[in-house]
Amino acid sequence: MWPRILRARPLATILLASLAFLACSSEGVHPRYSRVVVVTFDTLNVEFTSLFDPTVDTTPELASFARQGLLFEQAHTPVPLTLPAHTSLFTGTAPLDNGVMANGDTVPESLTTLAEVLREAGYRTAAFPSLGVLGRQFGLDQGFETYDDRFAHPRPYRYGDEVLDLAESWIAEQGDRPIFLWVHLSDPHEPYRRRHSPPDLALDLEGAPLGTWDLASKEHFSVVFPLPPGEHQVTFRALPPPQPTASYLVLELLVPENLAPWTGAVPPPGPGEEIRLEPSWSLVLSNPGDEAVEVDLIFRGRRLGQSKAEAITEYRHEVAFVDQQLGRLSRALGDSSKTLWVLTSDHGEALYRLGMVGHAPFVYQDQLRTLFLLRGPAIPAGRRITDRSALSADLTPTLLDLLELASPPGITGRSLRPCWEKPSECPPSDEWWSYGLSPTQPEEIVGLAGYRWPVKVLWQDYANIRRRQTVDLTRSPDELAGGDGGSDGEVLERRLERQLVRHRRALDERAKEELTDEQRDLLRSLGYL
Repeated sequence: MWPRILRARPLATILLASLAFLACSSEGVHPRYSRVVVVTFDTLNVEFTSLFDPTVDTTPELASFARQGLLFEQAHTPVPLTLPAHTSLFTGTAPLDNGVMANGDTVPESLTTLAEVLREAGYRTAAFPSLGVLGRQFGLDQGFETYDDRFAHPRPYRYGDEVLDLAESWIAEQGDRPIFLWVHLSDPHEPYRRRHSPPDLALDLEGAPLGTWDLASKEHFSVVFPLPPGEHQVTFRALPPPQPTASYLVLELLVPENLAPWTGAVPPPGPGEEIRLEPSWSLVLSNPGDEAVEVDLIFRGRRLGQSKAEAITEYRHEVAFVDQQLGRLSRALGDSSKTLWVLTSDHGEALYRLGMVGHAPFVYQDQLRTLFLLRGPAIPAGRRITDRSALSADLTPTLLDLLELASPPGITGRSLRPCWEKPSECPPSDEWWSYGLSPTQPEEIVGLAGYRWPVKVLWQDYANIRRRQTVDLTRSPDELAGGDGGSDGEVLERRLERQLVRHRRALDERAKEELTDEQRDLLRSLGYL
Protein backbone atom coordinates (compact mmCIF):
# COMPACT_ATOMS: atom_id res chain seq x y z
CA MET A 1 0.00 0.00 0.00
CA TRP A 2 0.97 3.64 -0.21
CA PRO A 3 2.29 5.11 3.05
CA ARG A 4 1.25 8.67 3.71
CA ILE A 5 3.35 11.77 4.32
CA LEU A 6 1.50 13.73 6.99
CA ARG A 7 2.06 17.25 8.17
CA ALA A 8 4.89 17.45 10.66
CA ARG A 9 4.05 18.82 14.11
CA PRO A 10 6.33 19.60 17.05
CA LEU A 11 6.59 16.55 19.33
CA ALA A 12 5.66 18.53 22.42
CA THR A 13 2.47 19.76 20.75
CA ILE A 14 1.47 16.22 19.83
CA LEU A 15 2.13 14.87 23.33
CA LEU A 16 0.21 17.65 25.05
CA ALA A 17 -2.76 17.33 22.71
CA SER A 18 -2.79 13.55 23.09
CA LEU A 19 -2.64 13.72 26.88
CA ALA A 20 -5.49 16.22 26.93
CA PHE A 21 -7.55 14.00 24.64
CA LEU A 22 -6.93 10.86 26.73
CA ALA A 23 -7.87 12.71 29.88
CA CYS A 24 -11.26 13.60 28.42
CA SER A 25 -12.04 10.59 26.25
CA SER A 26 -13.10 8.15 29.00
CA GLU A 27 -16.11 10.09 30.23
CA GLY A 28 -18.35 7.12 29.50
CA VAL A 29 -21.56 6.49 27.64
CA HIS A 30 -23.84 9.51 27.30
CA PRO A 31 -27.01 8.94 29.38
CA ARG A 32 -29.23 10.31 26.61
CA TYR A 33 -27.58 8.42 23.73
CA SER A 34 -26.82 4.79 24.54
CA ARG A 35 -26.95 3.89 20.85
CA VAL A 36 -25.25 5.75 18.03
CA VAL A 37 -26.08 4.66 14.47
CA VAL A 38 -24.48 5.98 11.29
CA VAL A 39 -25.88 4.91 7.93
CA THR A 40 -23.93 5.93 4.84
CA PHE A 41 -25.62 5.70 1.46
CA ASP A 42 -22.93 5.25 -1.16
CA THR A 43 -23.23 7.12 -4.49
CA LEU A 44 -26.54 8.78 -3.59
CA ASN A 45 -27.76 11.60 -5.81
CA VAL A 46 -29.90 13.41 -3.24
CA GLU A 47 -32.26 14.72 -5.93
CA PHE A 48 -33.57 11.15 -6.27
CA THR A 49 -35.05 11.29 -2.74
CA SER A 50 -38.19 12.96 -1.48
CA LEU A 51 -36.05 15.15 0.79
CA PHE A 52 -35.02 17.24 -2.19
CA ASP A 53 -37.69 16.40 -4.78
CA PRO A 54 -41.26 16.32 -3.41
CA THR A 55 -42.46 14.41 -6.48
CA VAL A 56 -40.44 11.35 -5.41
CA ASP A 57 -42.63 8.85 -3.59
CA THR A 58 -40.21 5.92 -3.31
CA THR A 59 -38.24 6.98 -0.19
CA PRO A 60 -40.84 6.97 2.62
CA GLU A 61 -38.32 5.95 5.30
CA LEU A 62 -36.04 8.89 4.53
CA ALA A 63 -39.08 11.17 4.53
CA SER A 64 -40.08 9.86 7.96
CA PHE A 65 -36.59 10.44 9.35
CA ALA A 66 -36.63 14.00 8.00
CA ARG A 67 -39.98 14.71 9.66
CA GLN A 68 -38.51 13.58 12.98
CA GLY A 69 -35.04 15.04 12.54
CA LEU A 70 -32.84 17.83 11.24
CA LEU A 71 -31.55 18.10 7.68
CA PHE A 72 -28.66 20.18 6.39
CA GLU A 73 -29.83 20.90 2.85
CA GLN A 74 -26.39 21.93 1.64
CA ALA A 75 -23.94 19.18 2.60
CA HIS A 76 -20.79 18.45 0.61
CA THR A 77 -18.01 15.91 0.25
CA PRO A 78 -14.33 16.77 -0.33
CA VAL A 79 -14.05 14.10 -3.05
CA PRO A 80 -16.50 11.85 -4.93
CA LEU A 81 -14.65 8.64 -4.00
CA THR A 82 -15.73 6.11 -1.38
CA LEU A 83 -12.65 5.53 0.81
CA PRO A 84 -11.33 9.11 1.10
CA ALA A 85 -14.87 10.45 1.65
CA HIS A 86 -15.55 7.95 4.44
CA THR A 87 -12.16 8.66 5.97
CA SER A 88 -13.13 12.31 6.19
CA LEU A 89 -16.50 11.39 7.75
CA PHE A 90 -14.98 9.19 10.44
CA THR A 91 -11.83 11.16 11.30
CA GLY A 92 -13.04 14.75 11.05
CA THR A 93 -10.19 15.60 8.68
CA ALA A 94 -9.87 16.54 5.02
CA PRO A 95 -7.99 14.38 2.47
CA LEU A 96 -5.17 16.91 2.15
CA ASP A 97 -4.61 16.61 5.92
CA ASN A 98 -5.05 12.86 6.41
CA GLY A 99 -3.34 11.70 3.19
CA VAL A 100 -6.17 9.41 2.05
CA MET A 101 -6.91 10.88 -1.37
CA ALA A 102 -7.94 7.93 -3.54
CA ASN A 103 -9.49 4.50 -3.36
CA GLY A 104 -6.67 2.07 -2.65
CA ASP A 105 -4.95 4.34 -0.12
CA THR A 106 -4.49 3.32 3.51
CA VAL A 107 -5.91 5.16 6.54
CA PRO A 108 -2.87 6.01 8.72
CA GLU A 109 -2.82 4.45 12.17
CA SER A 110 -1.83 7.86 13.52
CA LEU A 111 -5.38 9.10 12.88
CA THR A 112 -7.97 8.67 15.62
CA THR A 113 -11.31 7.49 14.29
CA LEU A 114 -14.78 8.10 15.67
CA ALA A 115 -15.03 4.37 16.42
CA GLU A 116 -11.85 4.50 18.53
CA VAL A 117 -13.23 7.34 20.64
CA LEU A 118 -16.60 5.67 21.17
CA ARG A 119 -15.06 2.29 21.96
CA GLU A 120 -12.88 3.97 24.59
CA ALA A 121 -16.02 5.60 26.00
CA GLY A 122 -17.72 2.22 26.50
CA TYR A 123 -19.71 1.63 23.32
CA ARG A 124 -19.61 -1.73 21.54
CA THR A 125 -18.56 -0.92 17.98
CA ALA A 126 -19.44 -2.66 14.72
CA ALA A 127 -19.26 -1.85 11.01
CA PHE A 128 -20.86 -3.55 8.04
CA PRO A 129 -19.36 -2.13 4.82
CA SER A 130 -20.76 -3.23 1.47
CA LEU A 131 -17.88 -2.43 -0.91
CA GLY A 132 -14.43 -3.97 -1.14
CA VAL A 133 -12.80 -0.53 -1.29
CA LEU A 134 -13.70 -0.26 2.41
CA GLY A 135 -12.11 -3.61 3.27
CA ARG A 136 -10.05 -3.77 6.45
CA GLN A 137 -6.82 -3.88 4.42
CA PHE A 138 -7.36 -0.16 3.77
CA GLY A 139 -7.39 0.73 7.47
CA LEU A 140 -10.85 2.13 8.19
CA ASP A 141 -11.52 -0.72 10.63
CA GLN A 142 -9.65 1.15 13.38
CA GLY A 143 -11.74 1.14 16.56
CA PHE A 144 -14.33 -1.40 15.42
CA GLU A 145 -14.55 -4.58 17.49
CA THR A 146 -16.57 -6.10 14.66
CA TYR A 147 -15.66 -5.11 11.10
CA ASP A 148 -17.49 -7.51 8.84
CA ASP A 149 -15.93 -7.30 5.38
CA ARG A 150 -16.36 -10.98 4.47
CA PHE A 151 -17.46 -10.62 0.87
CA ALA A 152 -18.58 -13.69 -1.06
CA HIS A 153 -15.46 -14.28 -3.13
CA PRO A 154 -14.97 -13.24 -5.82
CA ARG A 155 -17.80 -10.68 -5.61
CA PRO A 156 -16.33 -7.47 -4.07
CA TYR A 157 -19.62 -6.03 -2.83
CA ARG A 158 -22.79 -6.88 -0.93
CA TYR A 159 -26.38 -5.93 -1.55
CA GLY A 160 -28.28 -3.97 1.08
CA ASP A 161 -30.38 -6.91 2.24
CA GLU A 162 -27.22 -8.97 2.75
CA VAL A 163 -25.72 -6.16 4.85
CA LEU A 164 -28.91 -5.94 6.93
CA ASP A 165 -28.93 -9.69 7.55
CA LEU A 166 -25.53 -9.32 9.22
CA ALA A 167 -26.36 -6.11 11.07
CA GLU A 168 -29.62 -7.52 12.45
CA SER A 169 -27.81 -10.56 13.86
CA TRP A 170 -25.23 -8.34 15.56
CA ILE A 171 -27.92 -6.04 17.01
CA ALA A 172 -29.79 -9.01 18.46
CA GLU A 173 -26.61 -10.19 20.22
CA GLN A 174 -26.01 -6.86 21.97
CA GLY A 175 -29.12 -6.69 24.11
CA ASP A 176 -29.15 -3.46 26.10
CA ARG A 177 -25.43 -2.75 25.80
CA PRO A 178 -24.41 0.68 24.43
CA ILE A 179 -23.54 0.42 20.74
CA PHE A 180 -22.00 2.37 17.90
CA LEU A 181 -23.11 0.85 14.61
CA TRP A 182 -22.09 1.81 11.08
CA VAL A 183 -24.10 0.39 8.19
CA HIS A 184 -22.93 1.09 4.64
CA LEU A 185 -25.37 0.65 1.72
CA SER A 186 -24.06 0.93 -1.83
CA ASP A 187 -26.90 -0.31 -4.05
CA PRO A 188 -27.37 3.09 -5.81
CA HIS A 189 -24.23 2.51 -7.86
CA GLU A 190 -23.26 1.53 -11.37
CA PRO A 191 -24.17 -0.97 -12.77
CA TYR A 192 -27.67 0.48 -12.62
CA ARG A 193 -29.46 -2.79 -12.03
CA ARG A 194 -32.17 -3.35 -9.46
CA ARG A 195 -31.87 -6.10 -6.86
CA HIS A 196 -33.41 -9.43 -7.88
CA SER A 197 -33.50 -8.57 -11.57
CA PRO A 198 -34.44 -11.49 -13.80
CA PRO A 199 -31.53 -13.50 -15.25
CA ASP A 200 -30.19 -12.35 -18.61
CA LEU A 201 -27.83 -15.26 -19.40
CA ALA A 202 -28.35 -19.01 -19.78
CA LEU A 203 -25.58 -21.60 -20.04
CA ASP A 204 -26.06 -24.96 -21.78
CA LEU A 205 -23.90 -28.04 -22.26
CA GLU A 206 -24.99 -29.74 -25.50
CA GLY A 207 -28.46 -28.30 -24.96
CA ALA A 208 -28.70 -29.40 -21.32
CA PRO A 209 -29.14 -26.36 -19.02
CA LEU A 210 -26.39 -25.62 -16.52
CA GLY A 211 -28.11 -22.57 -15.04
CA THR A 212 -29.03 -18.91 -15.49
CA TRP A 213 -27.32 -15.76 -14.23
CA ASP A 214 -27.62 -11.98 -14.14
CA LEU A 215 -24.60 -10.98 -16.21
CA ALA A 216 -25.49 -7.27 -16.10
CA SER A 217 -24.87 -7.28 -12.34
CA LYS A 218 -21.12 -7.48 -13.09
CA GLU A 219 -20.73 -10.31 -10.60
CA HIS A 220 -18.11 -13.04 -10.94
CA PHE A 221 -19.77 -16.41 -11.54
CA SER A 222 -18.42 -19.94 -11.20
CA VAL A 223 -20.17 -23.04 -12.51
CA VAL A 224 -18.69 -26.47 -11.90
CA PHE A 225 -19.96 -29.29 -14.14
CA PRO A 226 -18.88 -32.76 -15.32
CA LEU A 227 -17.49 -32.93 -18.86
CA PRO A 228 -18.11 -36.39 -20.35
CA PRO A 229 -15.57 -38.04 -22.68
CA GLY A 230 -15.50 -36.63 -26.20
CA GLU A 231 -16.09 -33.21 -27.73
CA HIS A 232 -18.88 -31.00 -26.31
CA GLN A 233 -20.25 -27.54 -26.93
CA VAL A 234 -20.84 -25.07 -24.11
CA THR A 235 -23.19 -22.26 -25.17
CA PHE A 236 -23.75 -18.87 -23.53
CA ARG A 237 -27.14 -17.47 -24.54
CA ALA A 238 -28.44 -13.95 -23.91
CA LEU A 239 -31.99 -14.17 -22.60
CA PRO A 240 -34.53 -11.66 -23.93
CA PRO A 241 -35.08 -8.77 -21.49
CA PRO A 242 -38.58 -8.10 -20.08
CA GLN A 243 -38.72 -4.79 -21.96
CA PRO A 244 -37.34 -3.96 -25.43
CA THR A 245 -33.90 -2.40 -25.23
CA ALA A 246 -31.01 -1.43 -27.46
CA SER A 247 -28.47 -2.62 -24.89
CA TYR A 248 -26.50 -5.84 -25.25
CA LEU A 249 -24.41 -8.23 -23.16
CA VAL A 250 -20.68 -8.86 -23.29
CA LEU A 251 -19.00 -11.88 -21.72
CA GLU A 252 -15.49 -12.28 -20.27
CA LEU A 253 -13.96 -15.66 -19.42
CA LEU A 254 -11.78 -15.68 -16.30
CA VAL A 255 -9.10 -18.08 -15.00
CA PRO A 256 -8.29 -19.54 -18.44
CA GLU A 257 -5.97 -22.13 -16.89
CA ASN A 258 -9.08 -23.95 -15.67
CA LEU A 259 -10.06 -24.55 -19.32
CA ALA A 260 -6.61 -25.06 -20.85
CA PRO A 261 -6.62 -28.89 -20.66
CA TRP A 262 -9.88 -29.09 -22.61
CA THR A 263 -9.63 -26.38 -25.28
CA GLY A 264 -6.89 -27.77 -27.51
CA ALA A 265 -4.26 -25.76 -29.34
CA VAL A 266 -6.39 -22.62 -29.78
CA PRO A 267 -7.17 -21.06 -26.38
CA PRO A 268 -10.48 -19.24 -25.89
CA PRO A 269 -10.57 -15.47 -25.25
CA GLY A 270 -9.13 -14.76 -21.82
CA PRO A 271 -9.46 -12.02 -19.18
CA GLY A 272 -9.78 -8.57 -20.72
CA GLU A 273 -11.22 -9.90 -23.99
CA GLU A 274 -14.96 -9.26 -24.14
CA ILE A 275 -17.27 -11.40 -26.28
CA ARG A 276 -20.45 -9.81 -27.55
CA LEU A 277 -23.47 -12.09 -27.19
CA GLU A 278 -25.58 -11.66 -30.34
CA PRO A 279 -27.43 -13.54 -29.00
CA SER A 280 -25.12 -16.48 -28.17
CA TRP A 281 -21.52 -17.69 -28.22
CA SER A 282 -20.21 -21.24 -27.98
CA LEU A 283 -17.04 -22.83 -26.66
CA VAL A 284 -15.92 -26.32 -27.61
CA LEU A 285 -14.37 -28.43 -24.84
CA SER A 286 -12.79 -31.82 -25.56
CA ASN A 287 -12.22 -34.57 -23.00
CA PRO A 288 -9.88 -37.21 -24.48
CA GLY A 289 -10.20 -39.56 -21.48
CA ASP A 290 -12.56 -42.41 -20.73
CA GLU A 291 -14.23 -40.82 -17.72
CA ALA A 292 -15.97 -37.53 -17.02
CA VAL A 293 -13.80 -34.72 -15.66
CA GLU A 294 -14.80 -31.75 -13.53
CA VAL A 295 -14.60 -28.31 -15.17
CA ASP A 296 -14.76 -25.02 -13.25
CA LEU A 297 -15.91 -22.29 -15.63
CA ILE A 298 -15.49 -18.79 -14.19
CA PHE A 299 -16.86 -15.75 -16.00
CA ARG A 300 -18.30 -12.28 -15.67
CA GLY A 301 -19.81 -9.71 -17.99
CA ARG A 302 -21.78 -6.52 -18.25
CA ARG A 303 -24.51 -4.81 -20.21
CA LEU A 304 -23.56 -2.07 -22.66
CA GLY A 305 -25.68 0.48 -24.45
CA GLN A 306 -28.10 1.10 -21.57
CA SER A 307 -30.27 4.09 -22.45
CA LYS A 308 -30.65 7.16 -20.29
CA ALA A 309 -34.24 6.24 -19.48
CA GLU A 310 -33.26 2.69 -18.49
CA ALA A 311 -30.37 3.87 -16.31
CA ILE A 312 -32.49 6.44 -14.45
CA THR A 313 -35.35 3.98 -13.94
CA GLU A 314 -33.00 1.35 -12.52
CA TYR A 315 -31.23 3.91 -10.33
CA ARG A 316 -34.58 4.98 -8.85
CA HIS A 317 -35.28 1.34 -7.97
CA GLU A 318 -31.86 1.07 -6.32
CA VAL A 319 -32.52 4.16 -4.18
CA ALA A 320 -35.94 2.79 -3.23
CA PHE A 321 -34.28 -0.49 -2.23
CA VAL A 322 -31.84 1.10 0.22
CA ASP A 323 -34.70 3.14 1.65
CA GLN A 324 -36.41 -0.17 2.43
CA GLN A 325 -33.24 -1.39 4.15
CA LEU A 326 -33.23 1.76 6.29
CA GLY A 327 -36.73 0.80 7.43
CA ARG A 328 -35.49 -2.69 8.24
CA LEU A 329 -32.66 -1.30 10.33
CA SER A 330 -34.99 1.04 12.21
CA ARG A 331 -37.32 -1.85 13.07
CA ALA A 332 -34.41 -4.05 14.16
CA LEU A 333 -33.23 -1.38 16.61
CA GLY A 334 -36.73 -0.86 17.98
CA ASP A 335 -37.11 1.78 20.69
CA SER A 336 -35.47 4.98 19.46
CA SER A 337 -35.72 6.98 22.67
CA LYS A 338 -31.97 6.71 23.29
CA THR A 339 -30.72 6.38 19.72
CA LEU A 340 -28.74 9.07 17.94
CA TRP A 341 -29.04 8.57 14.18
CA VAL A 342 -26.93 10.05 11.40
CA LEU A 343 -27.95 9.41 7.81
CA THR A 344 -25.31 10.60 5.39
CA SER A 345 -23.65 9.78 2.08
CA ASP A 346 -20.10 9.74 0.80
CA HIS A 347 -20.80 11.44 -2.54
CA GLY A 348 -23.37 11.73 -5.31
CA GLU A 349 -23.76 10.48 -8.85
CA ALA A 350 -24.17 12.08 -12.28
CA LEU A 351 -27.11 10.69 -14.22
CA TYR A 352 -26.90 12.41 -17.62
CA ARG A 353 -27.43 15.96 -16.41
CA LEU A 354 -24.93 18.14 -18.29
CA GLY A 355 -23.96 15.03 -20.26
CA MET A 356 -22.17 13.28 -17.40
CA VAL A 357 -22.55 9.80 -15.93
CA GLY A 358 -20.68 8.55 -12.84
CA HIS A 359 -18.84 10.35 -10.06
CA ALA A 360 -15.06 9.93 -9.61
CA PRO A 361 -13.76 12.67 -11.99
CA PHE A 362 -16.57 15.21 -11.67
CA VAL A 363 -16.95 18.19 -9.32
CA TYR A 364 -20.47 19.34 -10.08
CA GLN A 365 -23.22 19.46 -7.46
CA ASP A 366 -24.60 16.09 -8.58
CA GLN A 367 -21.35 14.48 -7.38
CA LEU A 368 -20.41 16.73 -4.44
CA ARG A 369 -23.75 17.21 -2.65
CA THR A 370 -24.40 14.71 0.11
CA LEU A 371 -27.03 13.74 2.65
CA PHE A 372 -26.60 14.97 6.24
CA LEU A 373 -29.56 14.16 8.48
CA LEU A 374 -29.64 13.85 12.28
CA ARG A 375 -32.38 12.33 14.44
CA GLY A 376 -32.58 11.60 18.12
CA PRO A 377 -33.41 13.01 21.56
CA ALA A 378 -32.83 16.77 21.71
CA ILE A 379 -32.54 17.00 17.92
CA PRO A 380 -35.30 19.32 16.62
CA ALA A 381 -37.91 17.59 14.47
CA GLY A 382 -38.73 18.73 10.96
CA ARG A 383 -35.96 21.32 10.92
CA ARG A 384 -33.98 22.25 7.79
CA ILE A 385 -30.84 24.35 7.78
CA THR A 386 -30.31 26.04 4.44
CA ASP A 387 -27.73 28.75 5.05
CA ARG A 388 -24.81 26.66 6.31
CA SER A 389 -23.11 23.89 4.37
CA ALA A 390 -22.26 20.76 6.34
CA LEU A 391 -18.97 19.17 5.30
CA SER A 392 -18.03 15.51 5.65
CA ALA A 393 -15.34 16.39 8.19
CA ASP A 394 -18.01 17.99 10.40
CA LEU A 395 -19.71 14.66 11.18
CA THR A 396 -17.24 13.37 13.79
CA PRO A 397 -16.89 16.59 15.82
CA THR A 398 -20.67 17.10 15.72
CA LEU A 399 -21.35 13.62 17.09
CA LEU A 400 -18.66 13.90 19.74
CA ASP A 401 -20.07 17.26 20.83
CA LEU A 402 -23.55 15.74 21.17
CA LEU A 403 -22.09 12.85 23.16
CA GLU A 404 -20.08 15.29 25.31
CA LEU A 405 -16.82 13.59 24.39
CA ALA A 406 -13.59 15.40 23.55
CA SER A 407 -12.50 15.52 19.94
CA PRO A 408 -9.09 13.96 19.23
CA PRO A 409 -6.21 16.22 18.19
CA GLY A 410 -5.87 17.18 14.55
CA ILE A 411 -9.57 17.40 13.69
CA THR A 412 -10.28 20.13 11.14
CA GLY A 413 -14.06 19.73 10.95
CA ARG A 414 -16.28 21.66 13.32
CA SER A 415 -19.29 20.79 15.43
CA LEU A 416 -22.56 21.90 13.87
CA ARG A 417 -24.49 21.61 17.13
CA PRO A 418 -24.68 25.40 17.64
CA CYS A 419 -26.42 25.71 14.26
CA TRP A 420 -29.70 24.56 15.80
CA GLU A 421 -29.12 25.23 19.49
CA LYS A 422 -27.54 28.71 19.23
CA PRO A 423 -27.78 29.84 15.58
CA SER A 424 -25.82 33.02 16.30
CA GLU A 425 -22.84 30.81 17.22
CA CYS A 426 -23.12 28.50 14.22
CA PRO A 427 -19.64 28.30 12.67
CA PRO A 428 -19.74 29.90 9.22
CA SER A 429 -19.05 27.93 6.06
CA ASP A 430 -15.44 28.81 5.44
CA GLU A 431 -13.70 28.31 2.14
CA TRP A 432 -13.24 24.66 1.13
CA TRP A 433 -12.11 22.70 -1.92
CA SER A 434 -13.24 19.44 -3.50
CA TYR A 435 -11.44 17.50 -6.22
CA GLY A 436 -12.07 14.73 -8.75
CA LEU A 437 -9.66 12.06 -10.02
CA SER A 438 -9.45 10.33 -13.37
CA PRO A 439 -10.90 6.79 -13.14
CA THR A 440 -8.22 5.43 -15.47
CA GLN A 441 -5.32 7.45 -14.03
CA PRO A 442 -6.14 7.92 -10.32
CA GLU A 443 -2.99 9.98 -9.81
CA GLU A 444 -4.40 12.70 -12.08
CA ILE A 445 -6.67 15.48 -10.85
CA VAL A 446 -9.21 16.31 -13.53
CA GLY A 447 -11.63 18.42 -11.53
CA LEU A 448 -11.42 21.02 -8.77
CA ALA A 449 -14.14 23.08 -7.10
CA GLY A 450 -13.67 25.86 -4.58
CA TYR A 451 -16.45 27.23 -2.37
CA ARG A 452 -17.09 30.36 -0.39
CA TRP A 453 -20.72 29.49 0.09
CA PRO A 454 -22.83 30.04 -1.99
CA VAL A 455 -20.19 31.05 -4.56
CA LYS A 456 -18.35 28.28 -6.35
CA VAL A 457 -15.49 28.24 -8.81
CA LEU A 458 -15.32 25.12 -10.95
CA TRP A 459 -12.55 23.69 -13.13
CA GLN A 460 -13.17 20.50 -15.08
CA ASP A 461 -10.89 18.88 -17.65
CA TYR A 462 -11.99 15.33 -18.34
CA ALA A 463 -12.88 13.57 -21.59
CA ASN A 464 -14.89 16.06 -23.63
CA ILE A 465 -15.81 18.26 -20.67
CA ARG A 466 -13.57 21.30 -20.33
CA ARG A 467 -14.98 24.11 -18.29
CA ARG A 468 -13.89 26.85 -15.94
CA GLN A 469 -16.54 29.06 -14.42
CA THR A 470 -17.67 30.91 -11.35
CA VAL A 471 -21.27 30.49 -10.26
CA ASP A 472 -23.54 31.72 -7.47
CA LEU A 473 -25.46 28.57 -6.58
CA THR A 474 -28.41 30.49 -5.18
CA ARG A 475 -28.92 32.08 -8.59
CA SER A 476 -27.89 29.14 -10.77
CA PRO A 477 -28.26 25.88 -8.83
CA ASP A 478 -28.10 23.90 -12.10
CA GLU A 479 -24.59 25.33 -12.76
CA LEU A 480 -25.52 26.02 -16.36
CA ALA A 481 -24.91 29.72 -16.16
CA GLY A 482 -21.74 31.35 -14.98
CA GLY A 483 -22.04 34.68 -13.32
CA ASP A 484 -20.60 37.32 -11.14
CA GLY A 485 -19.54 35.78 -7.84
CA GLY A 486 -18.57 39.16 -6.48
CA SER A 487 -15.50 39.46 -4.27
CA ASP A 488 -15.76 35.82 -3.16
CA GLY A 489 -15.66 34.70 -6.77
CA GLU A 490 -12.61 36.84 -7.44
CA VAL A 491 -10.80 35.34 -4.43
CA LEU A 492 -11.61 31.79 -5.56
CA GLU A 493 -10.50 32.50 -9.11
CA ARG A 494 -7.16 33.81 -7.87
CA ARG A 495 -6.63 30.77 -5.66
CA LEU A 496 -7.67 28.11 -8.16
CA GLU A 497 -4.27 27.61 -9.77
CA ARG A 498 -2.55 27.53 -6.40
CA GLN A 499 -4.99 24.88 -5.15
CA LEU A 500 -4.42 22.78 -8.26
CA VAL A 501 -0.70 22.83 -7.54
CA ARG A 502 -1.32 21.96 -3.90
CA HIS A 503 -3.57 18.99 -4.69
CA ARG A 504 -1.24 17.68 -7.40
CA ARG A 505 1.72 17.92 -5.06
CA ALA A 506 -0.18 16.00 -2.37
CA LEU A 507 -0.73 13.17 -4.84
CA ASP A 508 2.84 13.26 -6.13
CA GLU A 509 4.38 13.22 -2.66
CA ARG A 510 2.93 9.83 -1.85
CA ALA A 511 5.24 6.83 -2.08
CA LYS A 512 4.42 5.00 -5.31
CA GLU A 513 4.25 1.47 -3.93
CA GLU A 514 2.30 -0.66 -6.39
CA LEU A 515 -1.07 -2.13 -5.52
CA THR A 516 -1.24 -5.90 -5.42
CA ASP A 517 -2.86 -7.72 -8.34
CA GLU A 518 -5.79 -8.58 -6.07
CA GLN A 519 -6.27 -4.94 -5.09
CA ARG A 520 -6.06 -3.81 -8.70
CA ASP A 521 -8.68 -6.35 -9.73
CA LEU A 522 -10.87 -5.20 -6.87
CA LEU A 523 -10.70 -1.55 -7.95
CA ARG A 524 -11.11 -2.49 -11.61
CA SER A 525 -14.19 -4.61 -10.93
CA LEU A 526 -15.78 -1.67 -9.12
CA GLY A 527 -15.00 0.73 -11.97
CA TYR A 528 -12.11 2.65 -10.37
CA LEU A 529 -9.33 1.52 -12.72
